[in-house]
Amino acid sequence: TESPVAIVQSAYGVSPSMERFMRANQEAQGLDDSQFGDMFGGNKVLQINPKHAVIADLEGKVGSEDGKEVAVLLYELALLSGGYTVDDTGGFAKRVARMMASKVTAGSSTSGGAHDDDDDDTPAVQTEVVA
Repeated sequence: TESPVAIVQSAYGVSPSMERFMRANQEAQGLDDSQFGDMFGGNKVLQINPKHAVIADLEGKVGSEDGKEVAVLLYELALLSGGYTVDDTGGFAKRVARMMASKVTAGSSTSGGAHDDDDDDTPAVQTEVVA
């Protein structure tokens, strides 16, 4: 495949459309959204294409802040490509803007503040390496 990552569901997982419907129904009833992820959101699987150039580059950045930001961005892109929503759209937009700014300023002599360490809104993501 051409994609570095993809989100897939188990046979009995909740589709993106059904997840949006259930979230809207829960919100319409005025219920707390904090338990939604435990009930329905935990069955997504992130598949990684180890042959993709982005993943190969990411392997050298494991443990760094730049690597963490790229990994979170890849996860969010997989969610969007799979039809799901990104909870923190503002953080997603900032990460995309920083990534774009770093590419634009990579050839110039000044960095232009492409990555602002004072504004770390990167969400925590648990990872597991499967061999």
